[in-house]
Amino acid sequence: MRFLFASWLLLLGCGAPEGAPDAAGAEDGGVTSDSGNSRDAAPPPPPPTSGWCEGDETALGRALAGVGAGEWAELAVDQSLGALMLHDHLTSWSDTGIYDPVHRTVQWVGSPGSCCADPSAYQLLIYDIASDTWRAEETPWPDDTGHAYDGSAIDPERGVHYFARSSSVAGWDGSGWTALPSPGPQPIAVGLTWFRSTSSLVLVGREVSVFDGTEWAVLDDPDASFAGYHQFAEYDPVHDVAWLGAGNGNETRSAVLRADGSVEPLADAPLSLNGDGRSMKTYDPVTGDFVVQDGETDRWWTFDITTDTWTEMTEAVRAARPETWSVDAKDFVVPIDDCGALLYFQWVHWNEHRVFLYRHASPT
Repeated sequence: MRFLFASWLLLLGCGAPEGAPDAAGAEDGGVTSDSGNSRDAAPPPPPPTSGWCEGDETALGRALAGVGAGEWAELAVDQSLGALMLHDHLTSWSDTGIYDPVHRTVQWVGSPGSCCADPSAYQLLIYDIASDTWRAEETPWPDDTGHAYDGSAIDPERGVHYFARSSSVAGWDGSGWTALPSPGPQPIAVGLTWFRSTSSLVLVGREVSVFDGTEWAVLDDPDASFAGYHQFAEYDPVHDVAWLGAGNGNETRSAVLRADGSVEPLADAPLSLNGDGRSMKTYDPVTGDFVVQDGETDRWWTFDITTDTWTEMTEAVRAARPETWSVDAKDFVVPIDDCGALLYFQWVHWNEHRVFLYRHASPT
């Protein structure tokens, strides 16, 4: 492990953009804006509490009632989702969505890509938990190549959903998009996450870049260098670390990024970690273990990043999940901290969607 980027500590106390000059990327399209926000640094969040999830005032809460460790439930899909007539490849080549605790919504940005649609528009899909309804919002990204990959991140204190499309990054605050400065030339498929204890965005392309609220800086560490594209980035609020890595040619390679800016390589994973839909990766809000699904083989693991240990749980998952689960679906996953649960969204076939809830551990 080497720590060569001493200025990381200067990022503490910085967060959202102060200004937003042209955020257009060097390799493909971008968005522009000149507005921004600022905030003070936030401490790591407290452990998840079920709160509203224990009540029966929401469909999601009712679905989770009585669901224990290792158990699943299916959330009945409101007709508002089918009415959106989403493109059948919108959820292809995707990884992790976000839960916004400020607005209490599940959100995700996707695009069918030019391979499968013309135009290949990016859409922001939003599930409002209180009303149990779905809606789609337009995004600033042009109709060109590319998919969602692992480009979503959430600032849970302000409820801002960030999305990265190559070198173009912008944030949705519930009413509109604000562009950030460009992080410089990036591959087409990058990973993005929000490091909560330092209030900073972390973008993983061929290298790791950090946004402190004003500008991007590159981590000058050989362990923070990744080849190709299809990288991923996932913050773990329980252990206050970020798991990042992969990329074509480095699919099983990853590293842990800590709040002090240090980067430490991890042992090779037993599957591809690329953020292109072949694996779903997210943290369990209760234990901090990562739950990892191999979409190609339907094998499942937990990954303890504190000990660099993988444990397969394929048979337990297959035995417990609902029979309506589709192994051929195009999906994404969202950790819901308030509920200590994971939400899996599946596109099964033409305009048929299913939503599942999984508790890896009991929140109480």
